[in-house]
Amino acid sequence: MVTFTNAAASEMRERIGDAIEAALEREPENHHLQRQQSLIHNAQITTIDSFCLYIVRNYFHTIDLEPGFRIADEGELALLKEQVLDEVLESFYEKSNEDFTSFMEAFATAKSDRNVRGMILELFTTAQSNPWQSEWLDKLDEDYKKACESPDDSVWMQLALSDYRNSMEDVLRELQKAWNLTQEFDGPQMYAGAIKSDLELVETLCTKDTYADIVQALTELPAYARLAAARGYDGSLQKQAQVKAAREQMKDTIQKLREKIFFQSQSDLKDSLCRQQPMVHVLLELVRAFTEAYDKAKRKKSLVDFSDIEHFALDILVNTKTKEPTPVAEEFRNFFEEVMIDEYQDSNYLQEAILSAVSKVQSGEPNMFMVGDVKQSIYRFRLARPELFMEKYETYTKEDSPYQKIELHKNFRSREGVLAAVNDIFYKIMGKDLGRVHYDEDAALYPGADYPVLKGEQESSEVIVVEQDSSTERSILEAGTIGRKIRQLKENGWITDKKSGELRRPGYSDMVILLRSPGGDADVMAAELGKMGIPAHAISRTGYFST
Repeated sequence: MVTFTNAAASEMRERIGDAIEAALEREPENHHLQRQQSLIHNAQITTIDSFCLYIVRNYFHTIDLEPGFRIADEGELALLKEQVLDEVLESFYEKSNEDFTSFMEAFATAKSDRNVRGMILELFTTAQSNPWQSEWLDKLDEDYKKACESPDDSVWMQLALSDYRNSMEDVLRELQKAWNLTQEFDGPQMYAGAIKSDLELVETLCTKDTYADIVQALTELPAYARLAAARGYDGSLQKQAQVKAAREQMKDTIQKLREKIFFQSQSDLKDSLCRQQPMVHVLLELVRAFTEAYDKAKRKKSLVDFSDIEHFALDILVNTKTKEPTPVAEEFRNFFEEVMIDEYQDSNYLQEAILSAVSKVQSGEPNMFMVGDVKQSIYRFRLARPELFMEKYETYTKEDSPYQKIELHKNFRSREGVLAAVNDIFYKIMGKDLGRVHYDEDAALYPGADYPVLKGEQESSEVIVVEQDSSTERSILEAGTIGRKIRQLKENGWITDKKSGELRRPGYSDMVILLRSPGGDADVMAAELGKMGIPAHAISRTGYFST
């Protein structure tokens, strides 16, 4: 059983243990439950990192790996990467050729090669999330060469066309909703003509399925119909705003497609790709050289990182040349009845290969059980590949079958007021291009738990708008507002106690502040809350090695 964090793994083990203990209280003589209670402490309920480390520690000899390795810390690795980058770039400068010179002139500045270093490290990190890094880099090189010869058949083109289709389908869906609003008795009926014109335009754009046709259609786009005047309108202002928002979404989407993807002719596109191809090859050569030198530097110091551990585990489980499972993989397959994966939307291709190798999926006996929600995929920056989830979601059947999906619509963590607010927002903004799913009745959240009725409060969500002045930092203003809200909740709020199920006053430990990214805001907020007498702990990644 694999989950994303150590805390989640620990909680899962605890919950299973509690469930077994509760069952034993009802059936104290049940030998099966007694055995399960004794086995729970040694059960493989773990993170992917811990599972891979277990494999490597126990089977390192099968890939001739020296067992005396040490997992390096982030700071140590950051310094080592910089040293290796220095050496690799220096060697390329020494044997400089025309393509390398053109590449550096395009991406470095007269004073710094920081941009180039960033490109190398970013592509290196992405390669590490693939099962076979070297083969993946070779394929990128080959794909780019093919794109120069035939752009229409390239991987990039297929992604561009897919993005176009998804975007236009989302626009069409929103315009159809807008049209329906114009037909309602209190809707903005004066906008019906313009919306009808928009629908006809977008329906035409949806029929375009080649790059050349799309470029031509977007270039020759007719003027949008003007909205009729709303003088004397006494209908729903909310519906009027929704119709206007649908039109703005249409215009914004078309504008972005025209400016960012379909902005040049097919011949100009081919010329651009061919000019860039030698530079792409240079970048890939730099990444290959860095990968080799970095691995060598780590081996010399007996250091590994977690990506190394995952790749060592894969090498132990799968033959690098034949891609067939090894005897070790067969051993795990025979041992595990099921392979269960939590937070599946945050898996990547490397982790998928590892967990598939210890399952029986490849032998035609699917025993992988995956739980996830693609709408919660927030780890793209950690190279999660939610398309793994979507591929199964779109191909698995709802009916009983070896490859079946079970849609879980109920939410047990939040009150109905919270879910209503989330649904209201997501219905309006989420689509294939944002969230990867059409947010409809099947995707919406429904309350699954019964909570005690709040005392003197409504079940609703609240948005607090903080107006910034010129003299105070934004994070300090927000921290003050949050601190006052925390005090209010602590004194007058109610929460449901996890163990008793009864209402109680919240403590500081019941509250958490979520930020898009910690940056420096987390430390500032913790300090400001401390000044207000509110104990706070910030998980910060700032420091010497991030500057």
